[in-house]
Amino acid sequence: MSVSGCDIIIKVNTGDEGTPTWTEVAGQRGATLSRENEMIENTNKLSPGKKKQFKHGFGSWSVSADGVWVKDDAGLIALEAALDNQTEVELEIFVEGTGWKKGTALIKSGDIEGPYDDEATYKLEFQGSGVLASV
Repeated sequence: MSVSGCDIIIKVNTGDEGTPTWTEVAGQRGATLSRENEMIENTNKLSPGKKKQFKHGFGSWSVSADGVWVKDDAGLIALEAALDNQTEVELEIFVEGTGWKKGTALIKSGDIEGPYDDEATYKLEFQGSGVLASV
């Protein structure tokens, strides 16, 4: 069964590691999870068919999110503080109300756009640090 994009929600831990409080980031419109694995070439003169061979190296993950800026939202306030203080955040990606993936991330960037003829919006870019675990 397919999943609607509107059912994917990014939450941030506004509690602590021992007692997490998963807080939705308000105004979300878009969320993207990206995962990547580096490739290590291990070709040699005896490689079958003279074709290049590869194996997996290190992997990484990142998240981007955007939405309508809600100035007094607890989730956005926590993320703004983490960006300003260069601290890690715990993210959880919920699908249809159930936790799906969880990990620690650094905030790479945070933009707030204020066009004269539309609602103010935000865009956040997270770089995962360590494992992105299934919940």
